[in-house]
Amino acid sequence: MKINKNFISGVLAGALIAAAPALADGVKQLIEAELNTVNITVDGVKVDGENILYNDKTYVPLRKIAEMLGKDVSWDEATNTADIADSHEKGFDGETVGKIGDYEVKKGELDMYISLAKAQDNSVSDEDAKKTAEENIAYDRALVLLAGENGIEAGEEFENSYASYIKSMNEQYQAQGGAENSFTQLLNALGYTDESYKHVQKIAYFKSKLIAKNAALYSPKGDEVSKYYGDNKEQFKYDGLKAKHILFSTVNADGTSMSDAEIKKVEAKAYEVYNKIKNGGDFDTLMNQYSADPGLAQNPDGYVFTKGDMVKEFEEAAYKLGEGKVSTPVKTAYGYHIIKLVEKIDYLSLSDVSVENYITEQIKRQKLDNDVAQKLETISVSWN
Repeated sequence: MKINKNFISGVLAGALIAAAPALADGVKQLIEAELNTVNITVDGVKVDGENILYNDKTYVPLRKIAEMLGKDVSWDEATNTADIADSHEKGFDGETVGKIGDYEVKKGELDMYISLAKAQDNSVSDEDAKKTAEENIAYDRALVLLAGENGIEAGEEFENSYASYIKSMNEQYQAQGGAENSFTQLLNALGYTDESYKHVQKIAYFKSKLIAKNAALYSPKGDEVSKYYGDNKEQFKYDGLKAKHILFSTVNADGTSMSDAEIKKVEAKAYEVYNKIKNGGDFDTLMNQYSADPGLAQNPDGYVFTKGDMVKEFEEAAYKLGEGKVSTPVKTAYGYHIIKLVEKIDYLSLSDVSVENYITEQIKRQKLDNDVAQKLETISVSWN
């Protein structure tokens, strides 16, 4: 019977390429050095950072140099290790079709965003898909800039997490009878390329990291949760029920079905208990005494469910009951159930933890969206 209910890049500030340590055996040393005596350029571009001349050696800003060479720098605080690796950012091909601040949008990127718009709505026109793509590229660029200002990058951590996620999903689908790489094939069938789906997940990574870093700022304040619920109540419309049941199992401990004779005895016991309820017996007392439901301890007040959540026979019987009414024993593959309808649920309640958690996340995202929109207002956007 189904029951409904439902990802560091450290800041390497002032790090220098050096063979001799500034600290030795835990004792600080006072040194004499010359500052900015050398003009350093990378491919003709001046390095915007200080350099130090000490003992005839020039020490330069590690992160600045690495990034100008198209490399990523990651910092492992546990081992005090700076790692320089090829950048995980992939450039897009094609002519320049737009500009967002100093960032040039290439045709390959625009085409990818157009395909994403069509994957989300296959009925959208080419013109509208292009418009949506341009708006989303601008938003995402502002988001990436905002993330950068917060020290957030999609480097090794994201790459490893994404690779692990794809591997795990493919293994799950294959374990359920699918072919090798079934999840990847499903994404392709839905209109996503490997590149576009990874890009979507990278943007989601930036959002998640920004929200986590600014949790105190983005978390709901005052009556924001209740106001969201009131303003968006139709989001929580729910043709559901809350019901308790007493289960008289017809399944053996090893998962096999009981014999016909044993099932008859179980049926008789179910009707015996039903008659006790009919004659005034307390449902909860009898439920705690007789029910073989393994989920009873976790759901003493009943289950909340909607159509399609429960086995057919249980669902049909429950939906026919009035509030407070009790059914005659209902037979399913699990046994006999005496069902009591606690209440009909037209809307999920704000007191439901899952509802409150959902609204909290929506409010955090709305506040992040506002910050991204404000960032975008400071950036010039043009399209060819």
